[in-house]
Amino acid sequence: MATLEENLKQLELTDSEITVFLKLASMGKASAVAIAQSTEINRTTVYSILKQLKNRGLVIEDLGRSVHEFRVSPASNLIQLIEEEERMLEIKKDAAEEIAKALSEMTQKADYIIPKIQFITEDKIDRFLYQQSPEWSQSMKVNDGFYWGFQDQYFAGSFSEWIDWYWKQTFSESVTLQLLSNDSEEERRVAANNYARRHIAFWKDTVKFTSTLWVMGDYVVTIVLSESPHHLVEIHDATLASNLREVFKTIWSDLKK
Repeated sequence: MATLEENLKQLELTDSEITVFLKLASMGKASAVAIAQSTEINRTTVYSILKQLKNRGLVIEDLGRSVHEFRVSPASNLIQLIEEEERMLEIKKDAAEEIAKALSEMTQKADYIIPKIQFITEDKIDRFLYQQSPEWSQSMKVNDGFYWGFQDQYFAGSFSEWIDWYWKQTFSESVTLQLLSNDSEEERRVAANNYARRHIAFWKDTVKFTSTLWVMGDYVVTIVLSESPHHLVEIHDATLASNLREVFKTIWSDLKK
């Protein structure tokens, strides 16, 4: 069982405060001078400690005499003090949670100033596509809802299962894809599935894409499968993504004409 001194330390009292508090408790009622003489602590220090204990509700000061005396607060007051500290701690906890939430939102917005770049090696591309798809879709939804860019036939040939999976997910329901690509057997085979909101335009015959570039909300993703080692680069940069979106919007607008 913890000693009285150990319990008082749980109230964050210093050793000097504990000494003065226990001496006052043993004396019942005493002046700062009497406690100083009994503990051999400087009188000014004792008086300062008593004031601190009083402010915390642990000590009561009797102002009815010319020489002020002090006594330890009743046990019920100590319990109320702890309950009040617990209540204040709960208020602080709630405030801290609100502050943490606000700072998190501010940090997320501030993070966009500095692009975040992830380099994904060949053996991890497939898993990364499945992992990041919900995040990309959410970013598209809060922007224009479009999935822009260009794509070579190697991607359609290598990741047709992921393409099929993506367009069957609920998070893709409000996303519209508009990609440029090469006229190829691989792309036509995927297009035959007639996925709603997935539009591929076979652009100029003179343009042969040998890599893939997607613009999805605030994300730009490039994938190289035409040469080894294969790799994927994800860039989280709102400014770059915004500029690229405008480029592809203009291209698609011209195609429709």
